[in-house]
Amino acid sequence: PGLGTKKNWFGCRMAAYDFDLFVIGCGSGGMRATRFAKKLFKVPKVGTCDMPFSQLSVEGRSICDKNTVGGVGGTCVLRGCVPKKYFWYASHFGHELENAKGYGWDVDVKGHNWQTLLQKKRAETERLHKAQVDKRMPQAGVEVFTGRGKLKDAHTISIGAPANKIVTAKTILIATGTTPTVIDIPGKEHCISSDHILELENCPKKLAVLGAGYIACEFACMFAIWGTDVNVIYRKDLPLRGFDDDCRRFLARQMERSDGVKLLPETTPVSVEKQENGLYTVRTKTSNGSEKAITDCDEVLMATGRHANVWELGLENAGVEMNGNRVKVDEFSKTTVDNIYAIGDVTDRMQLTPVA
Repeated sequence: PGLGTKKNWFGCRMAAYDFDLFVIGCGSGGMRATRFAKKLFKVPKVGTCDMPFSQLSVEGRSICDKNTVGGVGGTCVLRGCVPKKYFWYASHFGHELENAKGYGWDVDVKGHNWQTLLQKKRAETERLHKAQVDKRMPQAGVEVFTGRGKLKDAHTISIGAPANKIVTAKTILIATGTTPTVIDIPGKEHCISSDHILELENCPKKLAVLGAGYIACEFACMFAIWGTDVNVIYRKDLPLRGFDDDCRRFLARQMERSDGVKLLPETTPVSVEKQENGLYTVRTKTSNGSEKAITDCDEVLMATGRHANVWELGLENAGVEMNGNRVKVDEFSKTTVDNIYAIGDVTDRMQLTPVA
């Protein structure tokens, strides 16, 4: 039988599947997979789904809110690498303009307009999203549905609102990426994620950052250059755990000396409290047992890692197994179910984002 045809117990041809390949999640991996399937491998019927478009992946202002929105483009394009670069360039110009004076340029810097940056960032991410949905995916012959994809069994996907549709597929590919990890401390609901910090309506005067991975360090430096009082709280002696130690020491010096970031090593966040004036207090404890309160924070960024985005994905309905907090796959990216594959950061293979 053809790719989209299934057999009954007697080997007779039955009704075709709706799709030969259906991809759940349409970020960097999902988009590439669908277009390659059509153009390079000439797969007849290819479909994909992702949630309704939003600049965020949640509808509230807390990192604890559930992942209910998103959009074609995924984390990298809509709330990761691309908008982060907008912010990085914007902050980097602060150093460049200052350095230009030493080379003879008569530069009069009157300040930074946060609203202009935010509007330009939003316009670009929306443009990239629409380019995929309205042009590139249809041109490639890929059918795109808007709604959360959930496995009902090994060949059936339920697509939520607004599509509200059930489709079948011979082969299914999971490409749902990752979502921010929440550490379980009192007041965690007051914290924001890396999604939210790219959508703040105003540049915070004071920012507490929980964690010291690459996401935490990047945002800490950017906001410090904009004049924010940034406090980075982390348990190890140096930022960027797992990276080269010489680089970690150099980074720590540069963050403090060049950008003015306040580093709080060997310190654990204990709780986050909302003050009567609407600002936040982060209570911490150091490795030697001393306690400290960081008060009057406009925002508290929780940047303590990411985990596989499998909430409401229905893996258990199809028998797909996990390895820890990620989807288990073999060297060919096949899950524990023969016709279901998974790619990208949702899997237990090497993570793309830290390597890139």
